[in-house]
Amino acid sequence: MSRKLSWVAGLCILVAVIVVALRASAAEEFIRLAETARPLWLVVAVLLRLLTYMAQGQVWREPIVAAGSELTRETAYALSLIKLLIDQAIPTAGLSGTGAFARSLEGV
Repeated sequence: MSRKLSWVAGLCILVAVIVVALRASAAEEFIRLAETARPLWLVVAVLLRLLTYMAQGQVWREPIVAAGSELTRETAYALSLIKLLIDQAIPTAGLSGTGAFARSLEGV
């Protein structure tokens, strides 16, 4: 299962790089914003984003554990991160990320 997750994560990163390369003006705008940003607010934003991934992982984990299957927090958080990355990189109403998440859980 971790091998599949590695491939999915790699694919997400590749798609993200391609999207950024195709949108050079957006990248320039991001650089401009990063130069004027306050570091404290960047840290706050990263922490809040990490909490989002953790909360999403718990939302998926709770019913799985309640049903009697085992899913570690670490695996749930990693799957959540991959799901959200897929949903961001390939916007299809969240269906692609949910499908990848469900397929990953088949082996659990």
